[in-house]
Amino acid sequence: MTAETYTARVAEQSRASMGLPLAYSRLVDHAVAAALPPDQLALAACGDPDAISSIGRAIAVHEGYLIEASIAEAAKSHSGHLILTGVKLPVLQEAVNLIVRHQPDQVCALSVDAEGRALQSYFPDLVIVNRAAHTGIVLDIKRSLAGYGGSGKLNELQTKMAAAALALPDVLWRDHKRSFVDRVGCAIIDASRTEDDVAGGLWGLSGLDNLLGCNGVGETAKAAVAAFRQTVRQTWVAAMTMPTTPASADKLTQLQAGTTEGCRHPRNEEPRPAQVTLFRPGTYPVH
Repeated sequence: MTAETYTARVAEQSRASMGLPLAYSRLVDHAVAAALPPDQLALAACGDPDAISSIGRAIAVHEGYLIEASIAEAAKSHSGHLILTGVKLPVLQEAVNLIVRHQPDQVCALSVDAEGRALQSYFPDLVIVNRAAHTGIVLDIKRSLAGYGGSGKLNELQTKMAAAALALPDVLWRDHKRSFVDRVGCAIIDASRTEDDVAGGLWGLSGLDNLLGCNGVGETAKAAVAAFRQTVRQTWVAAMTMPTTPASADKLTQLQAGTTEGCRHPRNEEPRPAQVTLFRPGTYPVH
């Protein structure tokens, strides 16, 4: 059995043990495969620092993609939801002024002309429209907000989101088959959060049930993230315990040779006598 086959079997057993619905299990499959390419995994298991670093970054990136995809899958369970990605929302000066002058519960019923002069653009991770209720939610999805504490960046993000959301009704009507909403809200999903801050617009995965109006989707999204982490952990352990393949060993040897080329110490030579004298102006310095 090859290392790739063995680690794939471990991953399959790990996902099966989590009892995920098929759609979510496929999302986990895709995320694990993207985060742990077999060639990089083999090199990392051999101790190549670049491969280890690359895999570390990939795990974080694809966990974020998995969280976003899981939330979109959760929204699909509600037949009346329209899920949009890649939406470009203008951040208009008049929208920023409205945000500053009004309370959040007043702003959600306001809108601005999307054709106005924009300060910048904002691309939400997801836009979810409830066709029956004529409401829209602009979502920004984070693995964690740990890096936003005390810096003011969170407030900046929320202001930008709120200003951009005011243009959403016009954008939906213009670009998305005359979809109509009369109320728009913003929410930041912090996947590391255990308690929701509804007033602050901060939601954990457990709060998806209330946010989307779909029962049980929050726990399923959390289970998908847990399955991804467990599968990554077990796949890594499996790769570390498998014998090194000739291809990965040869590649690592080449990498090591490349990093040490030109950096080898010269062979030991007999010490040469050095003349030590006082340095005076007009003489050539010894050192």
